[in-house]
Amino acid sequence: MKRHMDKGWWLLVALSVAACRPAAAPGTPQEAWRLFVTRLQRADVEGAWSMLSPKTRELVTLRSQAISAASGGQVRDEPHALLFAAGRPGAVGEVREVSKSDDAAVLQVKGADGERTVKLVKADGRWLVDLSEQLEPKTQP
Repeated sequence: MKRHMDKGWWLLVALSVAACRPAAAPGTPQEAWRLFVTRLQRADVEGAWSMLSPKTRELVTLRSQAISAASGGQVRDEPHALLFAAGRPGAVGEVREVSKSDDAAVLQVKGADGERTVKLVKADGRWLVDLSEQLEPKTQP
């Protein structure tokens, strides 16, 4: 009886370790976009934040700090909340690659809120959503 329990224990440990192993990084920009949206739909803010390009995270952080400072601290400096406050996205429809190089891709995505163009960049072997162009301050001519 003890021998069966030992085998059961090791099986449980092996399954637990396998469940804790992180999922493989998406191999294509389309997979990365779908995973990003899925994380937003599940309110996995940390997971979605980790899928943003470094430039996007930097710009959101700077904007959050500026908003907090301008409000005299009335608005808390919370970059995650600032970026994802708009709510959860609807279902993802068609995701079509418009262009792709070794380190950047442009997708045309359809969703519940319409159609748009999305840019992803490759950093550290991962495809990351890059919203930096939308977040850059617009200069007046």
